[in-house]
Amino acid sequence: MIIALVAVILVELLLLALWNRRYFGWGLPVFTQRIPAAPAALTRLPFNWLEGDYPPARWATLVFEPLSDDSCAFRETLLMPRGPGYVPIMRGLIVADRRRREVRVIGWCNWSIAMMAAIAVAGLAIKPAAALFFLGMLAVSYLVQRRRFQNVAAAVGALLENNKEWAPPVGRVPTLDR
Repeated sequence: MIIALVAVILVELLLLALWNRRYFGWGLPVFTQRIPAAPAALTRLPFNWLEGDYPPARWATLVFEPLSDDSCAFRETLLMPRGPGYVPIMRGLIVADRRRREVRVIGWCNWSIAMMAAIAVAGLAIKPAAALFFLGMLAVSYLVQRRRFQNVAAAVGALLENNKEWAPPVGRVPTLDR
């Protein structure tokens, strides 16, 4: 079981580092927020503005990578800061849906977290205190990350309110080198 978990973690890290479109495009949704938008605001969202506009936090930095004209993936940087932190439970996707006139911010559960949670649930019969402690830590991590995803949704909402011609962003544009 441990070998399978390590293999899943390594594959997942590779997919995260490569910004794999399929990996960021499907999974078990554990967070969804819909933001209504005017059709004009959805013509071309400046996803590359999010990284600069997103408020800094004491946690790992969020990085954004446009996948197409109407979708953008995001996640915590793979270089986690030292000190107290949390386990990333989700990877994110922002999707502009012109037909429904909305933008959705989706948090997909990471495969390794789902596998760890299943192992912990199975471990309840063997070591209930340790399993409950681990599941509690995952719950706290989820709440922290959920708040961060809500902040991303608020930043997207602010971009939609500023419906205008988008100038090129100041600073760097997200690239595949992360």
